[in-house]
Amino acid sequence: LLNINHPSKYLKKSWNQLLDNISVVCDKRIILSLNINKENFEYDYLLDIATKFDVKYIRWSFAHPIYKNTEKQFSQNYFPISRYKQITKRILNFIEKAGSLGIHTLGDHSVILCMFTPEEIDKIHLIGGELNSKCEGTIDILPDLQVIYCIPMYSFFPKVYLYEFSSLSEIDLYFESRIIPFRIESYPFTDCYKCEYSASGKCHGGCIAQGSIISIC
Repeated sequence: LLNINHPSKYLKKSWNQLLDNISVVCDKRIILSLNINKENFEYDYLLDIATKFDVKYIRWSFAHPIYKNTEKQFSQNYFPISRYKQITKRILNFIEKAGSLGIHTLGDHSVILCMFTPEEIDKIHLIGGELNSKCEGTIDILPDLQVIYCIPMYSFFPKVYLYEFSSLSEIDLYFESRIIPFRIESYPFTDCYKCEYSASGKCHGGCIAQGSIISIC
């Protein structure tokens, strides 16, 4: 998974080095990643890279807040869930253009299904797109062997370490049992509590950190 920002974010030398690195690994099954942190997000550059190196998968997701426990505040460089529906059309344009180029897309990290109509969801699936609307931990292991549920929720749990568990399934169970209260209480919209998608478990109401910032602030 290669998260690639717009070329303007890199020095020319760094950008050329990045392209060289992609050329080395493009024969593998790599996935490019698009991080959305503004309404008028750019995506043509990523489609150009995918086409040039014959990459068939692009994952896209919104930038989520990261809670800084020491400062008792969230990071500012994220795209608020209250504005998701304002860019639905642009996201659809991106997915459609990718599909026309034979590129599959995955909306990841808890896309909220209500930002699309049922017809739009069907269309996304028809052109090779997928939507992951469940908030599930990535379970990262840090250099000091600390185990975390995910980066945005890093400061919400006490520190635990890999050697405290006997298996990966035990780690999953540990975090899942503790994330349930957050998941229930962090719905970002009142409509979530009566939504058919949340009732059926198809949608978790977006990233839990997004809902938590609303409840805390």
